[in-house]
Amino acid sequence: MVLEKYIVNGIKNFKKYYFNDALSIVIVIVLVSSLLNLIFAKIDSTIPVGNSQLTDSMLAMLFSALIFAPIVEELVNRCAIGLFLEKFIKNDVVINVVTAIIFAFLHLFKMHLNIYGLIFYGLVYGMLGYSCGYYYRKTSNIVLSMLIHFIWNLCMFAGIVLRNML
Repeated sequence: MVLEKYIVNGIKNFKKYYFNDALSIVIVIVLVSSLLNLIFAKIDSTIPVGNSQLTDSMLAMLFSALIFAPIVEELVNRCAIGLFLEKFIKNDVVINVVTAIIFAFLHLFKMHLNIYGLIFYGLVYGMLGYSCGYYYRKTSNIVLSMLIHFIWNLCMFAGIVLRNML
């Protein structure tokens, strides 16, 4: 695997405070996305909250959301696409914005939403993508961005499961 070295180096160089960073950024994103949800719910009440696709196999969903997605999506967005962009763009902020837009688009293209839903989820996924990119560029540690992504997916998965239980 070409990108394997990024994971190995990330694990070797992972610092304890990275977990606090990851948890803090996810809390901020959850709070901001909750605020956005309140705003957009006032504008358009048809925006779905959470993914109704969770009625599929829970085990497959857990694997996909908590293991596969954070690893593959972060390697693709931060390492493959980010490293490609570095050849042409020397500004980390611009690279993070571009990869965040790509990250958001890759999540939105399979969702059937109206314009308000696209804006809402585009902002939420864009914030997550930008945060993962920011911390990857700040620390050069792909495992930290994978952890942020994992914690986010875990929070969303737990929220959807709890909502379906009520």
